[in-house]
Amino acid sequence: TPPAVLRRAARSAGWLATLSVVVTAAVMAGFGIGLGLDPRIALLMGAVVSSTDAAAVFSVLRGSGVRLRERTAATLEVESGLN
Repeated sequence: TPPAVLRRAARSAGWLATLSVVVTAAVMAGFGIGLGLDPRIALLMGAVVSSTDAAAVFSVLRGSGVRLRERTAATLEVESGLN
């Protein structure tokens, strides 16, 4: 990631990375607990899944040829790296 892109998207990507990881981890842990998993295992599962969500989305978008706005693409790229 070029330094200019990192500077431009750092703040929004940081907030998005933090919020998305916490929400995804909580939702996945809730599903795990609902399925009868030990809460510690469910939280671990949520933490593992939550840190890979941005990278997966960014990869799928790039591979499908979807054209994102420059700022949106920069934010996703930096968020993916932060995760």
